[in-house]
Amino acid sequence: MNHKEKMKNILLQQLENALPKGMQIPEELHQLYQWIEDNGYYEDRDGVRYGYLYPQDKLRENWKEDEREGGTDISFYVAKPSEREELLEISFGKHKEETAQRLLSFAQSGGEGSECALWLDDEGHTQIVHIGSGSGSMMTCILVKNALDFLRLLAIGYDEICWDEYYSLPPNSDKNEMFVHPNTQYQEWVQNTFHTTIPKIGLEVVTPHGMDDEPADDPLLNWFFEMTDE
Repeated sequence: MNHKEKMKNILLQQLENALPKGMQIPEELHQLYQWIEDNGYYEDRDGVRYGYLYPQDKLRENWKEDEREGGTDISFYVAKPSEREELLEISFGKHKEETAQRLLSFAQSGGEGSECALWLDDEGHTQIVHIGSGSGSMMTCILVKNALDFLRLLAIGYDEICWDEYYSLPPNSDKNEMFVHPNTQYQEWVQNTFHTTIPKIGLEVVTPHGMDDEPADDPLLNWFFEMTDE
């Protein structure tokens, strides 16, 4: 492996280094991380690499009060071990060790603290799930049937994917909200690489469930309730 290749995969290495036993990184997520690294859409802060779908300097430069470029805003990273432990302690208390064996956050899906994570389900399959912050987004469920649908969801163009109340409508349907221009480079990459289409609305690929759902018919949400039970 030459120096350049080593440099290119820091985002992926962070995730690989943190994987619990038995958890797999889906192939499409591998390819996404490679695309991010190849385009240089990342920033390094305090020894952690953060990956994005759009160059952050350009995003900040062109950000206006009522519109912005760049499509869906999401950051891909794995927190340092000490921070992960602290968060597990806060969220899951006595269940923190059990949780750590089955759940690994790999992206921040909302500015209020919602996350996308890999989760080992009861059958030992790795699922892409969403964990709402509870203070903003409540969506806590298996997010998509497969990793390709995750990439397709990110291509629709919602401001952030944590707000499932917008999933029944296309992006920019609410004229009072900021207008988000689509990330055409990312959309084209998804379509051409995977010979797929981009859904019009989130509900085409997601069946949302939230922390306020009782009883839950989503396996991740049921498990989440168990792990957060005092």
